[in-house]
Amino acid sequence: MDVCRAQVDYVLATPGAYIPTVGYPAIDYGPHYSSNGERYVGAMRAKVRHRVITQGLAWKPLIMEKATLRGRTILIDCHVPYAPLRVLRLGKDRRR
Repeated sequence: MDVCRAQVDYVLATPGAYIPTVGYPAIDYGPHYSSNGERYVGAMRAKVRHRVITQGLAWKPLIMEKATLRGRTILIDCHVPYAPLRVLRLGKDRRR
């Protein structure tokens, strides 16, 4: 979503700004948080605010930094706040 990317771009370009997670809940379109999603996002905001405001630590969310095309493979480089990032396959393996 362009709005979410704009939020991240603003935070990365603005000293002192931070963002725990991108989100743009709207009543007419786009992704909406479930009640559990709202609780998760609220908890994440609290954790990040504690790290940034109380502890004075820098914070950057999980964010794609670069994508590379190698033949039919797309490699995505991400900043990962807490490594390692595990990607789980859902359903059947669709590699061919």
